[in-house]
Amino acid sequence: MQIARKIYLFILFLIILNLISYVEALEDNEILILNSYYRGYNWEDDINNTLLKGLGSGKNNIHIEYMDIHHANGESYLNRLYDIYKSKYQNYQFDLIIAVDNAAFDFLLRYKEDLFPQASVVFCGVNNFDDKLLARKQGFTGVVEKVDLIGTLDIALQLHSDIDKVVLFVDDTSIGTVKDEILKEELLHYNNEVEYEIIRAESIIIAQEKVRSLAEGDIVILAGGFNDKNGNRLSLKDTSNLLASNSQVPIYSLWKFFLGHGIVGGKLTNGHYQGVFANELANKVLSGEDINNISVIKDIPNLYMFDYKEMKRFGIKVSNLPLESIIISRDQSFFMKNKDKPIFQVIIFSIIILLFLVIILSINIFKRKRVEGELLLIKEELEKKVAERTIKLRLEKEKLHSYLDMADVVFVALDLEQKVTMINKKGCKLLGYPKEEIIGKNWFDNFMRQEDRKAVKNLFKNRVVNREKYEEGEIFITKTTENLLVSRSGETRIIIWHNAILKDKNGNVTGTVSSGIDVTKERLLEERLEKSIINIDDLLNFPPELKKPLSLIFSSLHILDISEISFIVMDRQKRFVMANQAAEDVFGYNREEIIGTKVLEFIKKEERDEVDQTLNNILAQRLKLPFYIEISCLTKDGRERIIAWYISILKDDNGVVQAIFSTGVDITERKLLEEKLEYNKLKVEFFANLTHELKTPLNLIFSAAQMLEMYHKKKLPAAEQEDVTRYLNIIKQNGYRQLRLVNNLVDITKINSNSFKLDLKNQDIVESVREITLSTAEYIKNKDRILEFDSKLDKKVIVCDFFAIERIILNLLSNAVKFTNEGDKIMVELYQADNKVIISVSDTGIGIEASKLEFIFDRFRQIDKSFSRNTEGSGIGLAIVKLLVELHNGSIKVESQYGQGSNFIIELPDVELKQEDNKIAVNNNIGNLVDIINLEFSDVYGL
Repeated sequence: MQIARKIYLFILFLIILNLISYVEALEDNEILILNSYYRGYNWEDDINNTLLKGLGSGKNNIHIEYMDIHHANGESYLNRLYDIYKSKYQNYQFDLIIAVDNAAFDFLLRYKEDLFPQASVVFCGVNNFDDKLLARKQGFTGVVEKVDLIGTLDIALQLHSDIDKVVLFVDDTSIGTVKDEILKEELLHYNNEVEYEIIRAESIIIAQEKVRSLAEGDIVILAGGFNDKNGNRLSLKDTSNLLASNSQVPIYSLWKFFLGHGIVGGKLTNGHYQGVFANELANKVLSGEDINNISVIKDIPNLYMFDYKEMKRFGIKVSNLPLESIIISRDQSFFMKNKDKPIFQVIIFSIIILLFLVIILSINIFKRKRVEGELLLIKEELEKKVAERTIKLRLEKEKLHSYLDMADVVFVALDLEQKVTMINKKGCKLLGYPKEEIIGKNWFDNFMRQEDRKAVKNLFKNRVVNREKYEEGEIFITKTTENLLVSRSGETRIIIWHNAILKDKNGNVTGTVSSGIDVTKERLLEERLEKSIINIDDLLNFPPELKKPLSLIFSSLHILDISEISFIVMDRQKRFVMANQAAEDVFGYNREEIIGTKVLEFIKKEERDEVDQTLNNILAQRLKLPFYIEISCLTKDGRERIIAWYISILKDDNGVVQAIFSTGVDITERKLLEEKLEYNKLKVEFFANLTHELKTPLNLIFSAAQMLEMYHKKKLPAAEQEDVTRYLNIIKQNGYRQLRLVNNLVDITKINSNSFKLDLKNQDIVESVREITLSTAEYIKNKDRILEFDSKLDKKVIVCDFFAIERIILNLLSNAVKFTNEGDKIMVELYQADNKVIISVSDTGIGIEASKLEFIFDRFRQIDKSFSRNTEGSGIGLAIVKLLVELHNGSIKVESQYGQGSNFIIELPDVELKQEDNKIAVNNNIGNLVDIINLEFSDVYGL
């Protein structure tokens, strides 16, 4: 029975609880918000949001309906809405209905008595209101929407003094319901100096075509909406954006919901204020006040509101606006713009980490100071023991030294001459010297950085040597100092010293004792921590998902100090947005100079187009990644560094490439080493060949000399003199070869050591080249070659060294004879192009293989390296030709097709030497020219 009684009481309790809840529910206010349009319509959304903030708490049950009158209307549609609401709300008794905009207001005027006879109605956003509408109606009050066309025109004409025409776009809402004739008459009455055009366009296409046709001096007032090409109603945001994107003239409006989407502004009606005043009226009704005694609010202030971006676009100054104007899109401070972004959480986290590190360092400093204090107490105790136990001085000193040797602190004692009298093991280890090499040495001159010596010596003199006497037992502690010690290996260490003055029993200063702590690692850690803080501002243009990992990666790289690898990030415009310390060191710029700069500006000019195309292909994902490339980069001081890059891309969560991430290693030294090794290899080949070249003429000379000796002994008759002459010619030719080889070696050595000097004078280059060329004509004819000279210039005076030019031309002609066959043609041409004098030496000989053209002017190079070739040479003739041309600030190049001939082209600057007498040098070298030809052509044997 007791159990049944308990169950009964529990059921009764639940029934009472439900009844209480039901009674409380009966006391709630039932409110219906009836909207004319649809969810997402900015004007009504502003009103609804304000209404919900004012009525959405407490005991108000709010129902929201959208009539969607933009997409469907007509009598049948209204009747269907009536049926839907009647069925849906037949069991509801609304305390209050709020009608938003004209369609909802008109619907309730018509159907309220049938649908919601007991409900009070508060309307808002209603335009073209007339008191006659409520003459026979009870239970209505509200807020009238009144757009201020004249106010907007006033401010537009004030901001644009040269307006010729105002184009007004309207639809079937607001001022659009006013007839064109009435509207135009009102505008003309307002200002008849401006032309007005009223356009009622349903299609956005027509509106866009119209604004595109407007000229400077026209403005647009947007007072309606449009349909897209399919007849669907565009959102207000899309309406203004699409119109503004096609307009080169300023657009003003009458409503706030267009602001921020392409209009300049105006005196705007604000949906928020409609909601505020409607809330006030609704609260009066819900509090019991008779709605029929509440007057309709007809005057709500419109606000001057403007878009700063559009103001800048059309050159409108803020100072020209009314004082009470509201400006949106104005440039905000960095903090206000980014205070809600996740990146600030990263910054706060970084600050917490830094604070944690500071606390750790503070604890270490505290511990260090405590250790210093303990060491000072130990030192004082030791010094007291030394004073009290004079008899056992030696024993006590050894004991003290043993204590000091065990300490992880440097102890050093100096006399008044700054010489070391004592140093412990820690000090010896730090300096890298045994104690015997330290004791007796001047501490400052031998173990301290040179630039610090003078200042520290002066401090020692003032603090120690010049001190007055001290009382017995007194110890004077100097201030803590910090300086750099230099070890035997040249390594510098940062030491913090605590110094004390040593005295004898009479108080006379005898020297100093110092304890030092090595804080080099701590200083390096502090520097790394400072460098590890990545400037997060550099990442602001990246998607949020890339910012945090990039920041952590680069911070980690700085802490790890991977100093040999450069890490960079560039954006899609190929600008630096991030770079680590190694990259800064390679380029020679600091981070502020690098960030935001085009990557191509750091690349050698000749390689920029290729690199730019490569980066474009990487951004377009046309290359396999990671991509390896070697690039010649330019440093701040103009040096060229070869960097090997591995390039990848960074994508956001949608797979869109946002940036390029590259790691690079400086391989300049490696490249130079490879070139040096190749150069050394060539030199080995050169000297091997040179040995052969030196032996061959000498052997021939000796053989010819022996033959002459034999003929001399036989007293040769005249008939045999021809043979003697031939042998003598052999001797002379090989003598010339030997002399030419020595001359080339001497000259190339002089040029390399910058000791070769040109005798520069004003010369008629046409006459000089003609004279040199024709002097070889007989020789070349004897070799069965055809020599031609052709000059497009009659005379051209330039500054040059005649003997150097002579050597250049003869060397090239000698090569032409070597590498042509009988009947081939050798041509020397001279002409002018731009500010250059061009000398061309060409032939129709065997030519040069394409693979060998690139090193034809290299030193020690020979096209034919065999010892069985028909011509001789050391491989430095063309190298000297190139050097002589370059000493004239000129250049030389070769064009050749293998089997068809070669063409050596020399370019010399068209420059005259300014001389007072302005004379042209005359060459008197004709007498020696035969010997010079024999010298330069000595490599050519009987071809």
